[in-house]
Amino acid sequence: MKNYVAKPSVTLSIALSTRRLILRPYKFSDFKNWSTSRRDQFPSVNEHDPGPPPDKTLTRDFFKKYVDNKKNNVALSPTSLLQTTKFSRIR
Repeated sequence: MKNYVAKPSVTLSIALSTRRLILRPYKFSDFKNWSTSRRDQFPSVNEHDPGPPPDKTLTRDFFKKYVDNKKNNVALSPTSLLQTTKFSRIR
């Protein structure tokens, strides 16, 4: 008898929202806001805080790979969605 490994074929689209907040996975259209927020990140304040990333990682190519990787991880483990959530305040 053969052992089969199930390969994920489901794409999850999860979004949670309230009157003032939207939680959802990153989309490719978020690149500009993502790169700006990462570039403007405060310096590290302790050993657990990595601080702002190097400018070489703030590229569209890097972000595309990051988003694709997170989509694949969500398909394998929905709890990984918590690591790929975009927080947006609604005014």
